[in-house]
Amino acid sequence: MVALIARPVFIFNTLFLLLLGVRGIRADEFPLKQVKLFTWVVDYEPFWSPDGKQIVLISSRHGGMKVHVLDASGSNNGSQMRQITFGEAEDDSPAWSPDGRKIAFVSACEGV
Repeated sequence: MVALIARPVFIFNTLFLLLLGVRGIRADEFPLKQVKLFTWVVDYEPFWSPDGKQIVLISSRHGGMKVHVLDASGSNNGSQMRQITFGEAEDDSPAWSPDGRKIAFVSACEGV
C-alpha cells in the first residue's frame, strides 16, 4: 500500500506541499492537524507615560490596529499588554495627557 504524505517545503518564501510516496504506512496513522504557519504581529508608535511607568502603543495582537498599554518595567515581557480600544475601526497616534491620566488617539471611524 502506498500512502501520500505531505511535507512542507519553502522555496523563495513560498510554501509548497511536497507529496512523497511511502510504502508500508497507512494514511490513517497520520491524523490531520490544522497548523497556523505564521502569526504576524505589528507593534508601533510606543510612547512613555509622563511618570515613566507605562507605555502606550498601537498593536495588532488582538486583531486590528488597537491602542494597548503595557508596564514599562519589562518584568512580564509584554505578556500583560492590555488592549484599551475595541471595535472595527483602526486606531493610530496614541498620546498621553500631561498628567498621565488620559490617552488621546486617532480612530478611523465611519459616520459622525
